Amino acid sequence: MDTTVAGIVVTIVLILTGIVALVRTVLAARLRRRFAADRDDTQRAGASEEPNAYDAAQRAGGSSAWMRPGGF
Repeated sequence: MDTTVAGIVVTIVLILTGIVALVRTVLAARLRRRFAADRDDTQRAGASEEPNAYDAAQRAGGSSAWMRPGGF
């Protein structure tokens, strides 16, 4: 095979590989957007109903000292 023909074949293969990768990325993004998970705002900072950090730590099941105000 002539080097020019080989170069053209390699170029075509690389272009097709790039097109396939781009199509897969677009499809994955569409599927991710279509089946997006519902947001759970209960775990966001400041979303707690408790008026202080100690009650929030107790609600979260935190028995470690570092989770409680004052460390004890």
